[in-house]
Amino acid sequence: MPTIADMLLLTIPVMVLCLLVGLGLAIGVLATEGRNAKIVTASQIAGLINLALILPLGVLAWSAETRDVRWMFMFVAGAFALIGLVGLRLPNRFRD
Repeated sequence: MPTIADMLLLTIPVMVLCLLVGLGLAIGVLATEGRNAKIVTASQIAGLINLALILPLGVLAWSAETRDVRWMFMFVAGAFALIGLVGLRLPNRFRD
């Protein structure tokens, strides 16, 4: 019977895709200087998704058997937090 951690390991490619989408949308907000409302909204939604993905990564870090893997998942969770916060805060920088 697969555990929760085993099922979360299978979703890592989707998590990485969400991270890349969030980074791309943050760059899109910078490129358009926050003028495109669709990109701003999508960036904020992707930021929330990236912040929500910290919890599954925390579960993976907690269930890791060795310290090296645990530190790796904690570092990745930090990267998701950074991209999530950038996605949420960057559109506010360009508001008048």
